[in-house]
Amino acid sequence: MNRHIKPTGPQGPSGEEQLYEHTRRIAKRIDGEGAVHFRFSSLLTIHRRPENLAIAAECCLDALGSPECHWFPLANGDLVVIATRETTGALETAITQVRNLFTEDPIGPEAFSRTFMLDHEFAEFFDIVGSLLREDTARKAEGGPGGAPALEPLTPARLGQVEGAVANFDLSDVVRRQAVCALTPGAPPRPVFNETYFSIDELRRRLLPDVDLLANRWLFQYLTCILDERLLKLLGELESKVRLPTSININISTLTSRAFLDFDRRRARAMAREKDEAKRAKRLILELQPFDVIADMPAFNFARNFARARNYMICLDGLSCLNLPLLPRDLLNVDLAKLHWRAEESDAINQNRSAVAETVERFGASRVILARCDDAQAIELGQSVGITLFQGRHVDKLLARKP
Repeated sequence: MNRHIKPTGPQGPSGEEQLYEHTRRIAKRIDGEGAVHFRFSSLLTIHRRPENLAIAAECCLDALGSPECHWFPLANGDLVVIATRETTGALETAITQVRNLFTEDPIGPEAFSRTFMLDHEFAEFFDIVGSLLREDTARKAEGGPGGAPALEPLTPARLGQVEGAVANFDLSDVVRRQAVCALTPGAPPRPVFNETYFSIDELRRRLLPDVDLLANRWLFQYLTCILDERLLKLLGELESKVRLPTSININISTLTSRAFLDFDRRRARAMAREKDEAKRAKRLILELQPFDVIADMPAFNFARNFARARNYMICLDGLSCLNLPLLPRDLLNVDLAKLHWRAEESDAINQNRSAVAETVERFGASRVILARCDDAQAIELGQSVGITLFQGRHVDKLLARKP
């Protein structure tokens, strides 16, 4: 089937350029066409794999069933399809079939796609096409005339290079901290603890600037185990410099490893020597990912019991406002839960506000964190369901303004 799309990249125009030129050409002869903009860039990272998006595009075009449809893959992973008058009736079917491929993603239907009937919505559609082109132009300007070069995916061979480099590289200058703050209306933010982590972007730039470390989830997971051990070696010195408690992301396999036992002994000795009572009383918070927990529940239960026996706190990270009410109670048998804010979920959260608020109350408002808060909307919605702890760039700005 002829999909009416030319190759993109350094040897040809980008999808944005082709979309703009095609839309401009049909401006004076609109004849019942319809268009749909699939916002695949708003999906969770795990669902935005290139092979998933390629399958989604094929499913859409097969549902439309016409060789006269035009499709335009964009640089950010989105897809725009322009259908002829004869196939516009099949657009909703196509959208439903594509949406069904991503049922495990919490994105709402309005954020997932938008349909335009060009007979009466052409001006609005053309404005969006122009915005997409400007974004593409800006992206290319940042990376030079041809745009930023594509990153190579992480492979086992490349992972070996990274592993060797990590073992010999001073990682102290790629360590970052971000505060988790208590926020109440009308009061300045109050820092509660700091998350300490390696900046993956900075690590990539320093070690292998041409490699996408996140391209392969399982290889990256192995890399995080290596980084866990390096962070444990640095953590004693890092903790000694701050009075607030610290949290770290850690794999369950690391938590039950010899490296962690050695760290635990070093930390216990350091705390015994500490003269500052506040520092001596600090508890380290261990943040675990849901997929790591669910992959081996017995291992999680053992690790959690061990951590608590050694006076560590457990935080279940990577949740969302929408899946929090659906979690079984045994998964919530942790000290803290960290939710990741996504603006496109706001409508769905408002529709399920009572369920979210009830779960927050049951778990404990002072034990739920809303992270990745990049704007005031996230704070306002979080507070509306009873959340009091927040983390993110907007929180950082509020903290910087604090007198």
